Amino acid sequence: MTTNQELALTIFGAVTAVGVLSSLAVYLMIAMAWQEYRARRDRPEAGEAERPAGAQLIRRAIACKCPRCGRGAILKSWVAMNPVCPACGVTLWKNDGEWMGPAVIGFVAAIGAALYAWAILVYFDFSETTQVVVPCAAALVAAIGVMPWSHSLWTMFLFITNEGAVASAPGKP
Repeated sequence: MTTNQELALTIFGAVTAVGVLSSLAVYLMIAMAWQEYRARRDRPEAGEAERPAGAQLIRRAIACKCPRCGRGAILKSWVAMNPVCPACGVTLWKNDGEWMGPAVIGFVAAIGAALYAWAILVYFDFSETTQVVVPCAAALVAAIGVMPWSHSLWTMFLFITNEGAVASAPGKP
C-alpha cells in the first residue's frame, strides 16, 4: 500500500468517524426535543390542534410538506421557503436567523462529499487537477442537492421545539 493510499484511507476513516459522532449528537438533540414534543402532544392546550406522530412528521419532512397539516408545501422553489403554510397558516420560519440550520446541513453535506471524493481520488492516484476539480464539483452537487430536505428537516425540528405558530389570516389581528 502506498503512502497516498494510507492517507486516503485515514481521511476516509476520519470523515466517517466525525460523521458518526455528528449523527449521534443530532440524534440526541432531536431526542431531547422529542421528549418535550411528546409531552405537549399527550397533553394539548385548549384550542391547540392535534400534533402529528413522529413517523408522520418524518414522512412530511421528506415530502417537503408542512409539519402541522401535511398538505401545504414548505418550499416555493428548490431554494426558497414559504414563510407560512399555504394550507393551514402555520408560521414555518419566524426569524431571519433560522436559515442557519439548513446552511449547516448543506455545509456538512458539501464537506463530506468533497472529502470522500478526494479520498477516493487520492487512493486511486488520480492527477492533482482531478483531485481539485472533482471534489469541488461533488461539494457543489451535494450542497445544492440536499437544500430542499435541509430546509424541510430544519422546519420539522423547529416544529418539534414548538417554534411554529399559527399566523393570523390576512386582514385579521
